Amino acid sequence: MLLNQIKEQLLKTHDKKITIEWISGVEYLVYDGFYFLWKKRAYYRNINAKVYPDLKLTITTGKKAPQWFIIKFIEENRSWLEQSLQHHFNELLKLKDEKLLPRPKPGGWAPLMGHAMRLEEVSSKKEQGADWQNKVLKIYPGRKSFLQALFDFYKAEAKRQITVIQKEVSEKMGLYPVKLNFRKPRTQWGSCNSRKEITYNWKLIAAPYRWIEYVVVHETSHLQFMDHSANFWQLVASACPKYKSYSKALKSQQNIFEFLNEESNLYLHKFHFNRLDKNAFSDY
Repeated sequence: MLLNQIKEQLLKTHDKKITIEWISGVEYLVYDGFYFLWKKRAYYRNINAKVYPDLKLTITTGKKAPQWFIIKFIEENRSWLEQSLQHHFNELLKLKDEKLLPRPKPGGWAPLMGHAMRLEEVSSKKEQGADWQNKVLKIYPGRKSFLQALFDFYKAEAKRQITVIQKEVSEKMGLYPVKLNFRKPRTQWGSCNSRKEITYNWKLIAAPYRWIEYVVVHETSHLQFMDHSANFWQLVASACPKYKSYSKALKSQQNIFEFLNEESNLYLHKFHFNRLDKNAFSDY
């Protein structure tokens, strides 16, 4: 009886309804200006939502979750959703003002090892590379798109630069991985398995040197301690005394890496902006 009263009260109080929209073949749950990428799970009893740096929202529910239950969740978390979106939106605007977003193209800018590099398209492979003195990154597309050629350069540069940093850190700490891998997971900067193989996220190459070095120290420390115990953090601190500030920076400034996500809203044109200024990036 009480549950039915709650349902009726919710639907009376909130006259807005949930609608469904399909965008580029993806199902979105839309409610009061919020666009959630909808993930439905069998036997999932709870509701979970995430806010991403590119302003994407996801909501995970059970396949048969009733509308009133979803509305209740959104309304209870409305303040958090709006504040999180506004924070990421403001960070994206800063990067736009610095000409680092939203789309790398010739004449634009992109971060490389913490430096804002002006992008230039060149006509031969020999010309491709970073001119650090003039802060110019020269990209040769060949038969690829400029964006794909840029991604390929970042992948190769990450492997080259991080391998050098790994060698320096290993010699300093006396710990050596068996193998290095380079991938692009969504949430991890690095990982170390029991086989003493370390995997790095190649997007790290956009970050300043000290941030990259911290991640390398962190993963190298796992070669000795496969946990996050006090001993582990003592080892990290011995090799990287300012690790806390670098770790905090990586967490708070995720947006600078967004241009390296092909699936980002920045490239898929899903600019609903979830109740924010839709004209902020209209020139792109």
